[in-house]
Amino acid sequence: MSDKETGFPNLAALVGRTVAILLVQSAGSLPALCSLNDAGIRQLGGKTVAGCSDAVNIPMQAALGVSAQLLSLTKQAQFGFLMFATVLRDSFQLNHEDVLTLVNLNALKKAMGVLSRKALLAARTDQGGGSSNGSEGESMAAELSTQFTALATKTAEEHIQALPVPEFFEKHEDGRIKKRGGKKTQQVQQQIAKRKGLLLSDSEAARLAIASEVRYASAEVQEERLQGREMKAIELAEQAKRMASRKRARDEEESRLKDLGAAAAPISGGGEFDDLFGATL
Repeated sequence: MSDKETGFPNLAALVGRTVAILLVQSAGSLPALCSLNDAGIRQLGGKTVAGCSDAVNIPMQAALGVSAQLLSLTKQAQFGFLMFATVLRDSFQLNHEDVLTLVNLNALKKAMGVLSRKALLAARTDQGGGSSNGSEGESMAAELSTQFTALATKTAEEHIQALPVPEFFEKHEDGRIKKRGGKKTQQVQQQIAKRKGLLLSDSEAARLAIASEVRYASAEVQEERLQGREMKAIELAEQAKRMASRKRARDEEESRLKDLGAAAAPISGGGEFDDLFGATL
């Protein structure tokens, strides 16, 4: 059966005739396949591949022309039949016996995303009756082959990396060993050290020395300061006592005046002629 006789020549030219038939059969029909999105096409056949036992793997490998390692990789990546597309296998060398260790899974997932969108476009082209000879699918396959080969080469080069630059350490006077950073790191460390007073100008250093001398004076000076503080505390206590005694004297004087005022107040008779008794002639 040729790609044209399948009824979806562009899809068959893009992913391969066997894979195209499996995709359409899993979806139910070509219109049902076109109604899916790219994520749905990627998952078509995933449960079938994941549920395959070792006894079922042999006929599936023969039908698809894939290796047991590729089936294991498909289960690991949780993809479906689209993983067996010819353009994907040829670009990433998925039929290699060491495919599980050689293939970059992240790069393969990127390629699967692009391939699923192109497969959806090819299926919708077949449904609309366009490019009946499959030329559109062939051009897509050629374009993806170039992209996937470049992607696989790039990821392979990224795996081969030079040894890291050895770390340099600086030994300080106090015995500490500290890793030396880059230029920006050293600038930040200098700023932090300046804030802490480790790096000072001449004037700042002189001011710091004077402050240190004042702070760390001799024992005699410290004793004098301690005595001065004690004398000041005694003086403050005596001042507080004097203020308290003055307040008591004021309170006693106020209470005595209140008592005298109450005793000198006139006794009210309570009659209607009280005002007359208090009148003066």
